[in-house]
Amino acid sequence: MDRGNHYETAFEAYLRDRRLGYVAVDESRRSSLDDEPVKSIDFIVYGHGGARLLVDIKGRKFPGGKAGKPRHVWQNWVFREDVEGLERWAVSFGAEYRGVLDFNFMGTILLYGFAAAALGGFDSIAGAVVGGLLVGLIETFVPAFFTAIGNELSLVMVLAVIMIILYFRPQGLFGSKRVERV
Repeated sequence: MDRGNHYETAFEAYLRDRRLGYVAVDESRRSSLDDEPVKSIDFIVYGHGGARLLVDIKGRKFPGGKAGKPRHVWQNWVFREDVEGLERWAVSFGAEYRGVLDFNFMGTILLYGFAAAALGGFDSIAGAVVGGLLVGLIETFVPAFFTAIGNELSLVMVLAVIMIILYFRPQGLFGSKRVERV
């Protein structure tokens, strides 16, 4: 695992949060299988229900292009070496392991941030901070008090917070209500 890669760091935090067993692979040296070099995987994950995954984390980059003609597009990338390496690892580990390319774009983190801003108010920085604290408290304590919900539904709770706030108080708890005259 490359500790400087924020996609891999976020994926490891996700695995810890879900309490899944995993091994982060040290990528500081090139791996080899059958005396041939092969691209390293990032994680070996032992999931729920006996799932065994060999995970290669992929991210995205923003290519700048030429000085006079910059490119402003987000790109996802996978090289043939990535796919072939993942396939070789899966064959080496055995039939119960599956190779997975994870395009981790931290969407969950963005969703939590949006929930915090919606709860606190889109035009209030202090409200967004308070909203973030409230979202964290809701996510922590609701599963503790209602054991039927569990940690697996924490994202559903965040979506429910967004829907409830936007329905009853679209400006958020600390946002200003805008009045427009037509």
